[in-house]
Amino acid sequence: MPDTATKREQKPRDVEYTLEIVDDLPDLDTNRRKPLTDQIEKIVATPESHGKFVRMASYANASAASAAANGLRQKYGDKEAVLGWKFVPRRVDDITVQKNGQDVTEARTVLFVRYTPEAVVEGEHEAFKARLEERKAKNAQRRAEKKAAEANGESTSTSKKASPRR
Repeated sequence: MPDTATKREQKPRDVEYTLEIVDDLPDLDTNRRKPLTDQIEKIVATPESHGKFVRMASYANASAASAAANGLRQKYGDKEAVLGWKFVPRRVDDITVQKNGQDVTEARTVLFVRYTPEAVVEGEHEAFKARLEERKAKNAQRRAEKKAAEANGESTSTSKKASPRR
């Protein structure tokens, strides 16, 4: 049966490969911060943005946008009731970005963020931390079970055969 699923074209990664001999490594910048953390602080410091969605970043790769949103959810809460944050990646067809000094309009995945401090519910932050700890414990248990199964020579493959798309 022919495979009817089509793969989406992957965007090229922005990476430079080089072989360059260096005498010394650059100093480690211990004060370096993540750009999204800076954006979060700017949103908190801008009361007129509170309660409204703000375009925080745009990504050529949708997976990168989803990963950024998930990372922020782990840090700031998985729902607005935790610390007031909601993170939503969405595809936008006409985003203008700078490439080689020129404005280019293209389809990108945008990370939208809403900060609503009034949405915080007392006790939700503690419940969120408990959910994270429970998830960590379950993952540790799964890893231990998998390691034990491998030690006993059992197959640990969890992949499923893809069902054909209709």
